[in-house]
Amino acid sequence: MSNPKTALQPDERINVHINYTLMALGVLTALPVLIALPLAWWFRSQATEPLVVRHLTWQIRTLCINVLIWFAGLALTVVLIGFVILACNQLWLIYRVVRGWVCLAHGRIP
Repeated sequence: MSNPKTALQPDERINVHINYTLMALGVLTALPVLIALPLAWWFRSQATEPLVVRHLTWQIRTLCINVLIWFAGLALTVVLIGFVILACNQLWLIYRVVRGWVCLAHGRIP
C-alpha cells in the first residue's frame, strides 16, 4: 500500500493549499471567501484524488455555512447580537481552516 500523503498529485494539493490560504485571508475580509468558494467548486470538478475531493468538499461546506452565518450576523447587528454572531463565525472559520490544513499536511480527511 502506498502512503496517502505521497499519493497526492502535487498540482491538486497546491489547489487545496491555495483555497485554504484564501479562506485564512477571509478572516480579515470577506473578498477572499467569495473567491475561494467558486474556486473550490471548480477545483473539485477537476480533482481525481479522493483525499483532495474530500478537502475541497470540506472547504465548500465551510464557506457556504460561513457566508450564510455572515449574512445572518450582519442582519442582526441592528439588535447588537449580530456582532457576537460575526465574531463566533470568524472563530469557527479559523478552526475549520486550521483543522483542514493540519489534516491535509498529515494526509488525512478532515
